Amino acid sequence: MLGRSRFRLALLLPVDFPTFNVVNGTAFDIEPSDLERLLSCGAFASRDETRLYLNGVFLHRRGESLCCAATDGHRLARVGIPLPEGGGELEDEPDQSAGAIIPTDGVRHMIAIVGERKCRFTLGNNAVQVECEMSDGSSILYRSRLIDGDYPAYSRVIPERKNLSGMARIDTARFRAALKRVSVALAAVEGEKKKPKEYIRLTFDQDVLRLDASGDFGESASEEIDIEWTGKAALTCGFNWRYLDAAAELSDSDEMRFWPDANGPCRIEPKHDDDRVYVVMPARV
Repeated sequence: MLGRSRFRLALLLPVDFPTFNVVNGTAFDIEPSDLERLLSCGAFASRDETRLYLNGVFLHRRGESLCCAATDGHRLARVGIPLPEGGGELEDEPDQSAGAIIPTDGVRHMIAIVGERKCRFTLGNNAVQVECEMSDGSSILYRSRLIDGDYPAYSRVIPERKNLSGMARIDTARFRAALKRVSVALAAVEGEKKKPKEYIRLTFDQDVLRLDASGDFGESASEEIDIEWTGKAALTCGFNWRYLDAAAELSDSDEMRFWPDANGPCRIEPKHDDDRVYVVMPARV
C-alpha cells in the first residue's frame, strides 16, 4: 500500500548556509561560442594529481588576444580569441605565469552552464566568476576557485614554423579515418595484461603520407593518403596516434596543416590561421 512511508531528515537553517565572497577583478563580456572555443583546450589538461598546476586551463593575455592553454606533458593546445573590451587590464606576461589556472571541473561546469547565453566573465586573484542572464530576466552565477601555482612557460614547447622542414596539408577526415584503421594492428591480444602499443610511424614523401603500425606479435598495417607536402625531402617521425586524432578533432577544420619534425614535437593548426595551435610530442617507433 502507498502512503505508509515516514521520514525524518536533518536540515540546516538558511542562515547557516555558507556565504561566498564577491569576486572582484578584471571583468569583460564574452560570447558563448568564444568561451566554449577557449575552454575546448581543456581536453589536453593533465589528470595527474601530482602535478596539480597542470590539472586545468591556463587563461591569460597574449598581446591582443585572450588565450587558454592546456597540456599534460605529452600534448598541448593553445586557443585564442580577440581581446575583449576590458581584457586590456590583464598582464601580458604568460611566460612569467601572468594568468589564472581554471580547474578542469570548473571548465566543464562553465561550458554546461553558459550554453548559448552571453555571459559576464570576472577573473579575480583566487577565483573566477561567470554570470549569465536567463530568458526570464533572472541570472545564474557560477564561481570556482583557481588552482594555486605557477603555470610553466609553455610557449617554449611550441615549435616555430620557420624551424621545421616542411608543412603538409591533410584532409582531416581522411587522416582520422586512416589513423583508426592502422591502429587495429596495435590492438591488445586477449588475455595479455600488457598495455597495447599506441605509436605509429608517419612518412611524408612526394605528396603522400604513409602511416605504418606494428604490433608486438607480428601484426602490421600500412595506409597511404594524398597530401600537399612542401618539404624538399622525405621525413619520418613517430607519434601516439590517439594524441594526433585528438588534435585533429579539436582543429574542427576540414583540412589541417601539419608541421612534422624527425626528432621533435609536431605542430598542428586548422586550415586557416585563427589563433589555434596544437602540439604533440614525438615517440620512438
